Amino acid sequence: MLLTAPGEKSMLGGGSISLGGSVGGGFIIHGDLWGTVQMGDSRYDSLQQVSLGVVGVGVTYYFMPANIYLTGSLGFATTQAQGGYDDYYFYSHDVNQHLGSGVAVSVGCGKEWWVSANWGVGMSLTGHFAYSEGDDFILRQGGLQLLFSATFN
Repeated sequence: MLLTAPGEKSMLGGGSISLGGSVGGGFIIHGDLWGTVQMGDSRYDSLQQVSLGVVGVGVTYYFMPANIYLTGSLGFATTQAQGGYDDYYFYSHDVNQHLGSGVAVSVGCGKEWWVSANWGVGMSLTGHFAYSEGDDFILRQGGLQLLFSATFN
């Protein structure tokens, strides 16, 4: 099953949240929630959107005093799809489907700047890959994101 082709254009959004604490020496262990949503071209597409949600655990290491970090996360992934107008009209309004479950990995690097005694803002370049398997197919998703962050310490 081919969900999108390289020549197709669509909007993609994503984000993440991590909660954790320092274990010393610049290392942080955290729980992560992250995901992406890819939208279809129009409301009449057969496939309106494909979304990926991940729950995982991660480790971050800060290089001080530069406040540059490397981070990685491994988690459980689930993939959902929402059908378009034709699916809604012809298939009894059941347009949301669970496509599959699997594993996901996210790795990134970034830089933060302190703006107060407790708050930092930053940017990171993060790559992710997810592998989900359903009854009828295997879905591989990958991407590269430029993320902005706010950190409370």
